[in-house]
Amino acid sequence: TTPPQPDADALPVITGQCSASITTAPTATDDSAGRITGATTDPLTYSTPGTYIVTWHYKDAYGNVAIQTQTVVVKDTMSPQLTVPADLSVSCSIELLVPVTFAAIATDNCDPSPSVSCSPASGSGFPVGTTTGACTATDASGNSSTSTFKVTRAALGFAGFLPPIGGADTTGGSFGQPVRTFKNGSTIPVKFSASCEGAPVLAGNHRLQAVKYSDATTAAAPIDATPQDAATTGNQFRLADGQWHFNLETKGTGLSVGIWQLSATLSDGSQHHVWIQLK
Repeated sequence: TTPPQPDADALPVITGQCSASITTAPTATDDSAGRITGATTDPLTYSTPGTYIVTWHYKDAYGNVAIQTQTVVVKDTMSPQLTVPADLSVSCSIELLVPVTFAAIATDNCDPSPSVSCSPASGSGFPVGTTTGACTATDASGNSSTSTFKVTRAALGFAGFLPPIGGADTTGGSFGQPVRTFKNGSTIPVKFSASCEGAPVLAGNHRLQAVKYSDATTAAAPIDATPQDAATTGNQFRLADGQWHFNLETKGTGLSVGIWQLSATLSDGSQHHVWIQLK
């Protein structure tokens, strides 16, 4: 009795199912007349992925026996199903980073507990603007899937620098058209007000920098607006009558004649710019 030697088989992929069965047994022939019977020593149904050895026994009518083995590979080829949060909107805050929690859920046809990792992770601090989060689910067989979502955090409300400067950002002038001209050596009152969801911002550390430009695109190193004569401390705005003030002493800070961009960096990390000229 000489049954065929089967090759290694990969059972067909069945979507959404983590099991497979052998439904066709190898055939055997015999050089003598008589009934051939076959049997296997292993079960033919597999509920988990893996490599299995099936042993087939064939016997003819005269008691002759042939034994053959078959390698059966059951593969998990399906990636986990991953559900990430819809795009999130986060309100304004005076904090530089705001913690945001979210849930990403994965299911898999074979692995009851696929791993899920997200970057940034849930509970991480998110800055002002739009941040793309990415989550990846991986099952025990190494199949993975990735989904993304966006977290958009609002900046503090900023209506522009108050007089005597006026304007900021799109209304803050340009290198060729600064909004105001001041005398070098003078003290420039730099003032603004900010809000969050309609309420005035009365806390936070807001800072001022000045950058000199030699043309529209060439900038020198930023200068913290800290007077070099130590008349005040730091380059932070101070709160007075619901407004944020900084008396920029152009002489004590080291500013010189030319075109300057003043930048206010609010405590939430948002920045606002205006162009001035010193003569």
